[in-house]
Amino acid sequence: MKKNLLFLAFFLSASIGFGQAKHKHHHIRKDTLTPPPVTHYDTVARNTTQNGDETIPPPMAYSQDYSNRPDTAPKTYVETMPQFPGGMDAMYSFIKRTVKYPEIAKEAGIEETIYMKFVVDTTGTICRIEVAKGRDKSLIAEATRCLKQMPKWTPGRMNGKVVNVYFTLPFRFRFN
Repeated sequence: MKKNLLFLAFFLSASIGFGQAKHKHHHIRKDTLTPPPVTHYDTVARNTTQNGDETIPPPMAYSQDYSNRPDTAPKTYVETMPQFPGGMDAMYSFIKRTVKYPEIAKEAGIEETIYMKFVVDTTGTICRIEVAKGRDKSLIAEATRCLKQMPKWTPGRMNGKVVNVYFTLPFRFRFN
């Protein structure tokens, strides 16, 4: 008897649930019209002749092969990294000769390491100079001035080709 009551209770609850699920459709008003589908001619400007006839636009030129464009985006790691003429020792001696501690920072007692990020392009020129880390504006300006005075570097290479490469260089401003 208990089995029959349980079965009857389960059957009634299931049928009530399914019955309610059938009637959950949203009411669609029959007096509203759906908009017509958007066609190609709705999105393309129309060309018409003087007598009003519509002309078909010329086909797109598919001859441009975008997959063969040279990759000019700067790389982070390459087979041969860019080099300052004479190597790293020559670069540090150039920086030591060129950088002048700004008087404003000296008077304020500011000691900081400024990290400058730049790109050595395919010609060896330094471009796209930006601050990677640093706060003092006078020290940043001095590091930027030094980078702009640097001679051309030997550009970086990847797969035998000259490429643009990112380079980050620290500038340590300390009292001695």
